[in-house]
Amino acid sequence: GGRYPRPAAAGDDATAQLGLFFDRTYAGEGMKVTEVLAGGPFDRKSSRVRPGDVVTAINGISLTKDTDIAELLNGQARKKVLVSFKDGKSETVIPISNAAQSELLYKRWVKRCEHIVDSVSGGRLGYVHLESMDDPSFRTAYSNMLGKYNLRDGCVIDTRWNGGGRLHEDIEIAFEDDDYHSYE
Repeated sequence: GGRYPRPAAAGDDATAQLGLFFDRTYAGEGMKVTEVLAGGPFDRKSSRVRPGDVVTAINGISLTKDTDIAELLNGQARKKVLVSFKDGKSETVIPISNAAQSELLYKRWVKRCEHIVDSVSGGRLGYVHLESMDDPSFRTAYSNMLGKYNLRDGCVIDTRWNGGGRLHEDIEIAFEDDDYHSYE
């Protein structure tokens, strides 16, 4: 479970993210938006960007079939960037770092898993993902199980893709007197 991330160097030119998903099969000029990531730079009331819009330029540089959008966003995190669209509209946004987008993607994934469990169980089960085996994750799980899922028949506790540890014992002890049951 050890992780050793490379520390950011001074002047690091990491590629910024717009928080947009693009249609990789789109054959026209520019890049066609398929989704606006919740919490991302374009997810705000004043933004008019919607799925189906086509990004045609970044900071005045046209996107052709040969343009690498990553090159245009290199080193642009937390800086104003002008994004132009096929319909003539333009919006200025502040792109986010890869780490910030990864956190938003994690939240998107958890929300999707919550929806799947809710749908498949007919609303009988809740869903909690333990991001890691630490106190904040325990508090989130505990809060969700006693809060928003309190009236459910049970709760799926997902431990995939975390760093490991022994939090499962704390959760079992916390709920052993309740109507929650552990199945392994």
